[in-house]
Amino acid sequence: MLRWLPVWSTCTMLELFMQIQEIKTWKNDWAIVYDILKGKDNSSFGWDEHRQMVVTEDAVWNSYIS
Repeated sequence: MLRWLPVWSTCTMLELFMQIQEIKTWKNDWAIVYDILKGKDNSSFGWDEHRQMVVTEDAVWNSYIS
């Protein structure tokens, strides 16, 4: 039995793959930020509305990333 299958170029497949990877990266980055702001024992982190970024003291940040 023959079935019709769409022919996608390599470029189209590569673009699709890159978009999927970008979404996965965005979701991972969002999960990290959410955990920093809402996670357990992370009350020393805050959100600077003006600069649109997570803020904390240097000592707290260094402890978090180590």
